[in-house]
Amino acid sequence: MSMPTTNAPYLHDLLRQIDSLFSLEDVQTLCLSLGFDYENLPGRTREGLIRELMRCLLDQDRLQALVDLARVQRPAVAWADVPADLPFITGDPFDEQQYRRLDFEPEMVRVPAGPFLMGSDNDTPAEAPRHSVTLPAFAIAVYPITNEQYARYLRDARRAASPLLLWDGNRPPAGRLRHPVTGVTWHEAIDYCRWLAQQTGRPYTLPTEAQWEKAARGSDGRVFPWGDEWLPDRANTAADITPVDAFPAQSIYGGRDLVGNAREWTLSAWGSDPRVPDPLFAYPWREDERNDPEQPNAVRRVFRGGRTLAPLLPRPPAPLPLHPYRCSARDAFLPDKAGPSGNRHGFRVALTIEQGRQR
Repeated sequence: MSMPTTNAPYLHDLLRQIDSLFSLEDVQTLCLSLGFDYENLPGRTREGLIRELMRCLLDQDRLQALVDLARVQRPAVAWADVPADLPFITGDPFDEQQYRRLDFEPEMVRVPAGPFLMGSDNDTPAEAPRHSVTLPAFAIAVYPITNEQYARYLRDARRAASPLLLWDGNRPPAGRLRHPVTGVTWHEAIDYCRWLAQQTGRPYTLPTEAQWEKAARGSDGRVFPWGDEWLPDRANTAADITPVDAFPAQSIYGGRDLVGNAREWTLSAWGSDPRVPDPLFAYPWREDERNDPEQPNAVRRVFRGGRTLAPLLPRPPAPLPLHPYRCSARDAFLPDKAGPSGNRHGFRVALTIEQGRQR
C-alpha cells in the first residue's frame, strides 16, 4: 500500500459512521467478532472503543475486515472500502500529519507483520538454511532512491557528489533523473537516511536484509518476487541501468526493481571474509548486532538485488535453482566502497512501523 498525501479523513469518516450507526453493545460485539476482547481495550466510551478497535486492526493490516463486517450488519448503508493506498502508521493513526508525504520523500509500501520464509537450501551455502523469520510491520520504498532524490539531499545537506556518480558536479544527467542513483557507499546511503529522517521526523534507515527479502518474496518463500517462474519482462537484466519505473511492480506489496537494475545496500553486516558470512552473522537470521550501524569498516555489508555482469545478457540463461535473480541471493561489499566498476551500488529506504497506540 503506497503512501498518499493524506488519508486521515477516511479514518475519521469511518469512525463517525460506525459511531452513528452502532450502539456501545453493538461495538462490543464487533470487537469480539474480530477477535478482540473489548474489556482489554483502553477505550471506555463508544467512540473511544471504536478508535482502539480501528488502531488494533490497522496494526494488523486488517481494517477492511471491520468495513466488511459493518457492511453485513448495516447493509442499507454505503460503506467505502479501505483505500488501496492507505499508508503505514508511525504514530496516532488519526493524526493527519502522519499521512503527509513531503515532495522529496520516497513513496513507501507497507509490509505487514508476520513470518516469512528466508534463505534457500538449494542455492549457495550463504543462503542456507531456509528458515522462518517473523518481522514486525514495516514500510519500504517502492523504488530505489533516484538520482533526483539524491541530488536534493546533496543540495540541502551541502555535500559534494562523489565522482563515482558520474554526474556533472552535483547535477545528475538531465535524462537520468528517474534512474536509481548508483556509485554510493554504504556510509553515504546511511547519511542520506539520517538526513531524510531529520527532514521528515520519521525514522528512515536502510532495510535489514530480512526486511528486503520479505518485501521482495512475500511470506511464501517464492523464488522471484512474482512467483517461481522466471519472467524476463519483469526486471532489467541488461548492461545499462533503466529508470526505476521502467518495469512493472515485482512483489505482492508493490515494490519495483527489487531484482535487476541496481544493487542495493542493506543495513545488515556480513563479516570480513568476502567468500562466506562471519559465523556471528550467518543464518538463521536474527535481529541482533548484525544490524548495528557502528561496525568497523573491515566488516562488509550485505547488498541485495541488482543485475549480474557475468554474463551480460538481456535474459539470464541460468536454470533454476542457481538463478542469478532469485530473491534469496546475497553478497557483500566493503562499506566505504561503492561497488565494482560497471555495477555500482544504490539503495532504498525502510521504516519500521510503530504501534498505533502510542501513549
